[in-house]
Amino acid sequence: MTCFSLQVGEFYKENNVINYIPKSQIDWPHKFKPVDEPHCGYDNTKCPRSKGKAEIAAAILGGKVI
Repeated sequence: MTCFSLQVGEFYKENNVINYIPKSQIDWPHKFKPVDEPHCGYDNTKCPRSKGKAEIAAAILGGKVI
């Protein structure tokens, strides 16, 4: 069995902070590195809420249909 590892950078610790230094450039698709976290966060807590506007609109629309 053939095993190999591709090392593209190195980690080092300085003042209790772990840093990473790349050894080579990564050819990202469309030249943009992917984000570490979605815009609104993994549980949508980082985006402003509609403050019930959707619920109010649904109640009004539901009231008019009936």
